[in-house]
Amino acid sequence: MKSPINRNMPVRKNHVLAICDEIERRSLVSRECYYRTAGASEGLIEWLAESDCETVYCREVEADDVASVPEFVAAVAAGEKQFDSAELARKWLTVNLSESLRTGFYENRQTYLRASLKEAEGTSGAKVFSVMTDRNGTAYFTDLQPGVYTLSSILPSEIGNMNVTWNCEVAVKADERGFEKPYLLSNRNEKNVKCVAIEKPLPVCESATK
Repeated sequence: MKSPINRNMPVRKNHVLAICDEIERRSLVSRECYYRTAGASEGLIEWLAESDCETVYCREVEADDVASVPEFVAAVAAGEKQFDSAELARKWLTVNLSESLRTGFYENRQTYLRASLKEAEGTSGAKVFSVMTDRNGTAYFTDLQPGVYTLSSILPSEIGNMNVTWNCEVAVKADERGFEKPYLLSNRNEKNVKCVAIEKPLPVCESATK
């Protein structure tokens, strides 16, 4: 099975799509809105957006990055007092960031995901299976019994200025279980794509309009 992004892709057997409809209707705080609410500076928000990072652990903070992000400047200054080294202070600057800026967005998403998975299992009466894609967006589900499954990203992905969610039924036949059969997902309706994403505009952050 193939996905264009590196995300958890839970699959569950289901005879109704009520939970998928509910997932598509839900409003989830965007990355930008979360960080604005958490008091992040424009410099930090831009640094995160530059490499599509959800947290400050997404990539190493280079020396050139520090001056443009006030939170990094303050964290490095605090680190120099601890480590007596500007280089170590930069490499370990995350320990001097607030928890809300360090891991808050990740925890927010994990809380949403755990609640959604619990609801999905409760609604369907079936276990949710999940798998992480590789860097190319490829993932494999194994040991599936014949039947109809619902393939869902559950947690929307941010692509450009859109929230993107996949919710599609997949029929697994008895004679197909022993063979690799690609199932292509995309946010574009193209040839061979079996599941096209549902797109919703990202919410406008209140603080961004002031």
